[in-house]
Amino acid sequence: MTNSGSRTITKVRASDGAIVGNYPIGANGWGVAFDGTNVWVANHDDNTVSMLRASDGTTLATIPVGPAPTAIAFDGQNIWVTINSSNIVTEIRATDGTVIGNFTVGYGPHGIVFDGENIWTANQGENSVSKLRARDGALLDTYVLGPGHSYPWGIAFDGANVWVTSSGAGNVSKL
Repeated sequence: MTNSGSRTITKVRASDGAIVGNYPIGANGWGVAFDGTNVWVANHDDNTVSMLRASDGTTLATIPVGPAPTAIAFDGQNIWVTINSSNIVTEIRATDGTVIGNFTVGYGPHGIVFDGENIWTANQGENSVSKLRARDGALLDTYVLGPGHSYPWGIAFDGANVWVTSSGAGNVSKL
């Protein structure tokens, strides 16, 4: 879990909930992802992503990205980060932290998820959900959420459908 005020992330043992350690990250850590080897954290207030070795919490890289990185997803090969103060997501190569590219989505992307083939973002700034092809970042579609749905925030994939929370309306949309 991230500890925004202390600029740390806490490692907790899953078997019993014991705290294993606290490790430094950037300012206001939000989204967290695991790629099988490393832990990635979106540092919202300093516009970076931290890459930490999962085994011991050592910071391997601090990667500059756009303003207000918020959420992170792993697609099996690369890390995808929403840049909330824009209309982009940033793709980072998980093996070495190299930024591969920036890809256009709807304004204010917050949540992000990988469905096995595509990257989906919940775009709070324009009440929409964007779908990108993970292999090349091509924007496949943007879906505007209907009346009664506002400020899409969280997003999840259940193996068949994409679910999006609407923080402004207190409901969930199923795509």
